[in-house]
Amino acid sequence: RIQSIRYGPYRVWTAYDAPYPEAVKTPVLQICTACCLFFTARTALVAHRRQCAAHRDGRLPGVRVFEDNEVALECVSGEQTLGLCTCLSLMTRLFLESKELCYSVRDFDFYILLRKPRCRCGAAAVAAPHALCADPHCAIDRSLGCIFVLPPFQGRGYAQLLIEYSYKRMQALGRHGRPEEPLSAAGAAAFHAY
Repeated sequence: RIQSIRYGPYRVWTAYDAPYPEAVKTPVLQICTACCLFFTARTALVAHRRQCAAHRDGRLPGVRVFEDNEVALECVSGEQTLGLCTCLSLMTRLFLESKELCYSVRDFDFYILLRKPRCRCGAAAVAAPHALCADPHCAIDRSLGCIFVLPPFQGRGYAQLLIEYSYKRMQALGRHGRPEEPLSAAGAAAFHAY
């Protein structure tokens, strides 16, 4: 069982199992902060980061839909970025028991919130992905299917920002949406606070 993840400088203890491939047997899973690809060894992660386009460019292969001085929000298609969205869903499952779909991500759009660290070059680097996903083909309008904020970044208003964006997106489409149910206790609290 994966007991924790190493995400940048953070070691985050997991709460649940996730359906990672059978070959992934390690108590500490190494996660690339730029693309969420996972590794069982730190040396493999270090080698990957030298070639990771998202790490190098400070962007994901999607469309930037919002940006301010602290964060950027990028929309990526589950169909076009299957690997990224699958890795993000698997990581989310380690923390949310209700997260069921980890490999069936093709029909979802993922909105990933990127925290901008202060660095000398001023480039936006992917530091903390948070996601909400919306199924554009669902018969019932869902404003979002899942919100996940990594534990080290909780309590900073990121979930509220994602909820607000999901409502504004639905308004722009001329639709009324609601979140997918059941809501976790944290999800219900975030929606009621909004």
